[in-house]
Amino acid sequence: MRVPRWRSKGYFSLPDEFRSRNRLLDFLKKHLEPVSFMAFLSSKQSISHNTATVVQFDRPGPDLEGGGYDTSTHTFTAPYTGKYWFYTNITWLDLSTTFESFQVMLKINGDTSILRMQQINTEASPLPANAELSDNASVLLHMNEGDTVQVAVQYTDSESSATEELYGGSDLLTIFQGYKI
Repeated sequence: MRVPRWRSKGYFSLPDEFRSRNRLLDFLKKHLEPVSFMAFLSSKQSISHNTATVVQFDRPGPDLEGGGYDTSTHTFTAPYTGKYWFYTNITWLDLSTTFESFQVMLKINGDTSILRMQQINTEASPLPANAELSDNASVLLHMNEGDTVQVAVQYTDSESSATEELYGGSDLLTIFQGYKI
């Protein structure tokens, strides 16, 4: 039986080389602390009038590094201290003509601090009946290990107390994602 040239020269065997690469990757992951996540709204979510409501991003995205996002509590928990970038896209479905404005907020560590990421006002240009409205926002935050973040939305409508809906489904139009820088 012929010995492969790389073995006769004393190079690493293929299994050892893979083990070395895996050890290097494990070392880099441990010391670089990579974290990234993505979650989607899988079905429509009702939002009550003048109420800050946590968006229920319940469908995980691709398997990304470090995790930290819990689809059952709709909460990201920072596994490491550092700077994190967050992005969300919110799509409202079949809005009433009296819909006036909405806000996208990040709830940091529960209700102790709310960061308003985006606010849209439709009073100057009223929406047509059954309009859809989509907007996105991003923010860079310093977080300590164990800090939590949730996306919340709120809309105002002075003429009615209608319940509006966020779009969720296979089109992946309502999304929350983030990563550690």
